[in-house]
Amino acid sequence: GEVTRADCSKFDGVELTDLGFEVRVIGWRQKAVRCREIGLFDRILSINEMAVNCIDDLDTAKQIASDEGVAAIALVERSPYGKRNLCPAGDRGWIYLERFC
Repeated sequence: GEVTRADCSKFDGVELTDLGFEVRVIGWRQKAVRCREIGLFDRILSINEMAVNCIDDLDTAKQIASDEGVAAIALVERSPYGKRNLCPAGDRGWIYLERFC
């Protein structure tokens, strides 16, 4: 997927989960928090070039950046699950069983 940069201050209302050796966005605690740089199921790769393999790594990297007095910038991989279908399910038409057999 596409890789972008996001300021870690935007993670304050984001719900994250450990998934194997990666950290993924699974939702938001507040709808107002949503931003362009962070989307559902995006993966947090690193913070200030420090690899993030679990939520504890993320917290540690943010704390190190704070102690050094620098901004904590995350490298975020956009959800690699293809392009989202913006068409509502009711408007997509029918899917026939023959397409799956």
